[in-house]
Amino acid sequence: MEQTEIKTPAGKQEVIVIRKYHAPRELVYKAVTDPKLIPEWWGPRNLTTNVEKMEVRPGGEWRFVQRDPQGNI
Repeated sequence: MEQTEIKTPAGKQEVIVIRKYHAPRELVYKAVTDPKLIPEWWGPRNLTTNVEKMEVRPGGEWRFVQRDPQGNI
């Protein structure tokens, strides 16, 4: 992965993150939009990630909850 570029357009509630990966576009898109795949790569390895909500659309919402081995949030 090359350097990450982050943009925050003035007057908007958006954060745009630009990264380049050496992988097929379709595979990268699936990895970040498929709620079944998110727990496999999101966050520290010692936490479990549960995708409670994931609306992949402009204006959509997402909620990922992470728990430690004792079940604490």
